Formats: sequence, C-alpha cells, structure tokens
Amino acid sequence: MTDTMQSHSNPADEPQSGHPHPAGPPSGTPIRPTANPSAAGNPGVGGNPGAGGDASAALNLGAAGNPVRPARDAGAAGNPVRPARDAGVAGNPVRPAGDAGVAGGGGVRRSVGGGLVRGVGYGVALVGVGVVVMALAVVGRVDSVQGWWRRMARYLGSGELVRLRRPGAVNSFGHGLLSVVFGCLSLFLLMLFVLSIVRGPFYGFVEDGPFGPGTWGGPTKTGAWAVHAAIAVPVVVLIPFVLRGSALLHAAEIRRLYGSKVGWWVLPATILLSIGGLLFFYSWTQQI
Repeated sequence: MTDTMQSHSNPADEPQSGHPHPAGPPSGTPIRPTANPSAAGNPGVGGNPGAGGDASAALNLGAAGNPVRPARDAGAAGNPVRPARDAGVAGNPVRPAGDAGVAGGGGVRRSVGGGLVRGVGYGVALVGVGVVVMALAVVGRVDSVQGWWRRMARYLGSGELVRLRRPGAVNSFGHGLLSVVFGCLSLFLLMLFVLSIVRGPFYGFVEDGPFGPGTWGGPTKTGAWAVHAAIAVPVVVLIPFVLRGSALLHAAEIRRLYGSKVGWWVLPATILLSIGGLLFFYSWTQQI
C-alpha cells in the first residue's frame, strides 16, 4: 500500500513539456518580484529600470528592494527635484529676470553712489534741455517735448513718464524755464561742492596766509585749516544728496505736468526750491 501511494505523485509537481522545474528557494524564503528587470536582469542605475525594463510598471524596486520614485520626482540621490524655474545653482530660488543682477539685463540694482552721480548729471543737463524745450514750445512742436523728458527720466531712474494729458505750449515753455532755473541751481551747488573740497580739506595747500583774527580758526595756519576742513566736509557730503533730491523733485513735477498722480506737495516744493535757490545764489554773490 505504501509503495503504491509513493508511486503516484502530484501532477502539479511534474515538469511541463518534459522540462524540469528550476530549483526554487527554500521553503519560507520570500521571493522578490521581478516586474521590471533590466537588460541584464538587474535594476538600472539609482533603482530605476534599465533599458529592458518596463517603465510603466506599478512597482519598481531598487537595488535594496525599496520602492523607487518616478524619474521626474527623484534627484540624483533620491531627493525631490525642484522645478527648473524655482531652483538655482545650489538649489536656491532663482530671482526673476527683472530682479536679477548684471546677468539679468534690465533689472540691475543701482547703487547709492550711482544714483548720486546720475542726480548731478541730471541737474547739469537741465540747462540745455530746458532751452531746447522752450524753443520747441515757441515753434509749436509740443509733442516733441515728451521725448526729451522721457530720456531724462530714464537716465535718472525715476518713475516712467506716461502721457495722460497733452500740455499746452504755455505750460511746456514755463516748465522749460523752470528746468533752466533748476539746472543753474545745480551748477551753482556743484561749484560749491568743488570749492568746499579745495578750501576745506586742502585749505592749507591753497592758502599761505597771513591768517588774521578775522580768519576762521586764525590766527594760526593749523587752526584755520582745521576749522575750514570741519565746516567743508559736511557740505561736501550733503551737496550730492541735495542734487539728487532736486532732480527727483523736478522729475516728479514733469510727471504731474503730463497727468500722472503725484504728491500734493510736489508743485509747492518745486516753486519754493526755485525761489529759494535764486535768493541763495544772490546772497552768495553779495559776499564775493
């Protein structure tokens, strides 16, 4: 009876088509799924399927049997990759082109020193531009005036000049005259800037004396030099900021002329600065 039972094996254990079953793992050992084998039977680099793998399989196994994230979500070390527009060279956010530095083009951040230099240049150029504007207003070419003011505003770096209304010939001529006054005031302040340097920190090199009791810091040369330098240095520091402020005020007044909304104080401040500048220049000439 025992021999008969042993001679009849289970049909499931018999090999199909005459080929024996491959030797399987010992009982109880888990079998690793091989849903996405590579061309050589191993997973691809980083745990992704190789050239012969099925990339659309639901389960991808890495070298250590851990699930592999899809390629679009995995970085070189399995970390999520930020989109190109949000990742910098070292994974930091990239600023838009408008906020970038020199490599970003038009969005260059202007330094304080550059702004002061442009304020001086703007003020000096107002003399010539004001004369041109008055000439254009006289001959009736008022529409050509806006181009000059737009170039000046772009050079200064102030707000964009937008034409919301068309000023008449009288307004254009008056603002041309106002620009000449601002320009002359800027030239006068620039002259004081140079004089403050020459007769301030370098006072002892340009003045040999004698230094009487009426001289600031006299009667000694050392005292006069020290007092002149102490007075001149703050003036040298302050004048560029005054020129920058007057240039920005003038640009704001031109924007108001063309209909842009500015502070209520722009027009009164422009008038007061023009009158005060002329009075200051007159009082200075009386001391020469």
